[in-house]
Amino acid sequence: MNFTYKPKNPSKYAVNLRALKNSTTMDWDIPSGQTTLIIQCPFGERPNEYMEKICLALNDYLGDITSDCFFEIMPDVKARFITAAEKGRQHGCLIEARSRTYMVFAADISGDDCVIYESQMQAMTPPYVDISTEVTVTVEQQTKSKGFISKSIVPTGYYIIRFDKSTFINYTDGDLVYKIGSLSIPITSQMISLGAIYIKTTVKPEVKPGKKGIRLL
Repeated sequence: MNFTYKPKNPSKYAVNLRALKNSTTMDWDIPSGQTTLIIQCPFGERPNEYMEKICLALNDYLGDITSDCFFEIMPDVKARFITAAEKGRQHGCLIEARSRTYMVFAADISGDDCVIYESQMQAMTPPYVDISTEVTVTVEQQTKSKGFISKSIVPTGYYIIRFDKSTFINYTDGDLVYKIGSLSIPITSQMISLGAIYIKTTVKPEVKPGKKGIRLL
């Protein structure tokens, strides 16, 4: 199939891409009957900045572009075409992966030719959305009771980092790190699977994202 990229057309658009609240679906606005190309790319990127490369990659793609899932066209870049009818049946499109950016483009497919139109970059209804992975982590000091008659609570010298495992999906080692002073230690998937880790330190560890697209709750 031959893919070409054309300037924006007021009658050909896909805008206002957004993740639906409390859902695993994203939706956007199109005119009646409009086919959409969705590009999935690294978090924070804007694929409209390299659409010529994307079109070349689509030209070289030998698979079925009408499949109902995202397909890889470049390293770390995926695409999916979705018709207006499919969009209506699915109430948008499922979010395949988080810590990613998605962007929509109007597309017209006719025989072996596909025209992709430049996105209309409107501030109030952008054609892209950055979808974070939201994870729940708590850090607390471990304490113990000391004394027999006059008891007191004293620190043990450990801090506990607890992970809500239900919020960790497709976790990759190093997506989170914990810092103690200038020391930064990657948090591994094995640590996550334990539900909690104990750190011997008198300084409270600070958990931070190890890459873009991770948001701590």
